[in-house]
This record gives sequence, structure tokens and C-alpha cells, in this order.
Amino acid sequence: IAIGQEISVSALQMVEAATAIANGGIPVQLTLIKKITNQAGVEEYTHSPNFKPQIINGQTSRYILSCMQTVAQTGTGSRANLSDISIGVKTGTAQMADPVNGGYSKTDFISNCIAIFPTENPEVILYIVIEKAKGETYAGRIVAPVIGEAASVIIDHLGMSRGGAASLAHSGLIKIQNDAEIQIDKTVPDFKGLPKRNLLPLLNRSDLKIKINGEGWVTDQTPEPGVPLTQDTEIELFLE
Repeated sequence: IAIGQEISVSALQMVEAATAIANGGIPVQLTLIKKITNQAGVEEYTHSPNFKPQIINGQTSRYILSCMQTVAQTGTGSRANLSDISIGVKTGTAQMADPVNGGYSKTDFISNCIAIFPTENPEVILYIVIEKAKGETYAGRIVAPVIGEAASVIIDHLGMSRGGAASLAHSGLIKIQNDAEIQIDKTVPDFKGLPKRNLLPLLNRSDLKIKINGEGWVTDQTPEPGVPLTQDTEIELFLE
């Protein structure tokens, strides 16, 4: 097949094919579930990677990945290139089928780009598709820049080491103070900023009329803090 427009695959199939390139020729079964925990936070299931039979040898997969890196450096995917993280990309722009007249459309295109990074030790596969783009349609111009921006955000989110970035080591342990009991005397206290879990014990008190609206933390209340409490006072709290 000369240019590949005759092949129809889903985005997930594209990503799973790319796992073979990123993993030495061995595809990895895709999954949406990393782990399952119960209400107590105990892990009941932890996903283990499911490797499929090897489809290309490791040398071939590394060569393809090096070609993709060249595409990012000097080819059609140069707009996805990152200055401080190695990335390999492949762009694609294909005509869409014309269901009315047959053949291929002259106006509707699928513009897509797939990226693997970092190339020396792949951790992430990123695939972005734009269907029926208006105006510019070449993937190297409209999808590659989005790949570059998205990859940069992912790299920072995952805390991957990148050139020029400060690194910080942390044990991962933090100390959380026990929630102080809400003290209610003769005036309405300031509830703003308190989480809902701190408010729940107040619902069990027979001497208070409290109405809680929403989830999260208190952003507003009525009456305002400092207003004298009476037997008929109803405190309404608004959470976001």
C-alpha cells in the first residue's frame, strides 16, 4: 500500500502499535486500570503489565525510534521538538473517505502525530488527532506544536528530569495536624475555609440548627461571623 490511507485503525490501536517501538519490539496490552482500592484504602488489585509476543526485533525498534527522533529534530515533526528532553515523533496527514461521491475527499483530512519520549528510555506515548481541520491541514504544522506543548506539561506533571530544571528530593511523608473541634459560644463562629468533615459533628448537636449546602470547603455563610446566637438562629453554610 503506497501511502497508507487505505488502512483504518483506531487511536488505541495506534498507541498499542507504538508500545512495540518503545518497548524493544514487544507490544504492551493497554489498560485503563492501575489499581483498585476498597473504602479503607487497601489495594485489592494492582495491575501488572501484560506483554504480548515480540513482533519486531529490538534492533529494528531502536532504529525506528531513532528515525522518529530525527523527524522531531529536523523533519516534519520539528515543531514538537523539546530542547531538554529527547522525543521521537511521526506525523501523518491523510485524506478522509468521501461517503457521498466515493474516493477521497479533497477538503476533509485527518491530521495526527504520535510521540514517544524520552527516546533513550521511553516512558510516555502521546497521540493526538485533529479531524477535518479548517485552513491548514498538515499535521507537522497544526498537531506537532500541540504535541510539544502537551509533552512538556506531562513531563512536569510526572516530575521527569529535564535540562535546566531544579530537582528536589522529598521523603514523601508529611505531617497533618488533627482537626481542632469547632467551638461555638454565644456568637456565630467563622466557618469559612473549613472542610466538610469538620462540620459533620455539628449536625448531631440538638442545640444548633445547621444547614450545609455543597461539597468541599466553606466559602460563604449566613449569618456572618460574630452575630449573636439565639435559640431560633439557623446557620447556613455554602461549600465549594
